[in-house]
Amino acid sequence: MLIIVGLTGSLLVFQREIDEFLVSQQFGQVTPKGDRLPIESVLETVKTSYAKQPDIKISSVNTLPDPYFPCRFWLQAANNESLQVLVNPYTGIIMGSHNWDETIISWTFKLHYQLLAGEIGTIIVGIVAFMLLILSITGIVLWSGWRILSGVAETRHMYQKSSMTFNGGKYFFTGSGLAPSSLPSVPHSLFSTPQN
Repeated sequence: MLIIVGLTGSLLVFQREIDEFLVSQQFGQVTPKGDRLPIESVLETVKTSYAKQPDIKISSVNTLPDPYFPCRFWLQAANNESLQVLVNPYTGIIMGSHNWDETIISWTFKLHYQLLAGEIGTIIVGIVAFMLLILSITGIVLWSGWRILSGVAETRHMYQKSSMTFNGGKYFFTGSGLAPSSLPSVPHSLFSTPQN
């Protein structure tokens, strides 16, 4: 199941590119001619085409910036089917329509989120995802590499602790011993040579 979810998730990353390719192969590409028609005009064309089917309602419109791609109108039927209508944004001509639930992208979505099993599949995928989250958290906590990192940090702390700076008559200890520059000052008179 993890392989299925992983592969379908990888495909859905490129959902837009795959969908645009499939649509262009099925309905063709738009040839830009002048300026685009107002979205209200294109919307009215779609409403007129489906006026004899009052059970179908327009739910959303998708206009991509790509000049070679048609406008998409999402229509919702009474049986909860999603109909996608593609319209040339320059001429207002309907290029075609298809049932979204029967497309490859829709099938991939259902396989990824529901394992093609409806609500039961959604619950199963959710439970497995939650278990993977728990395994990931506990795996991080139990990771043996933390011991190595803590050992490095402890060694560094001991090295820093073994080094003392000379301050107020204290000595400066390092790994090589007593630093000559840290010797306490000695009165010069103790090393002076007696004069005759």
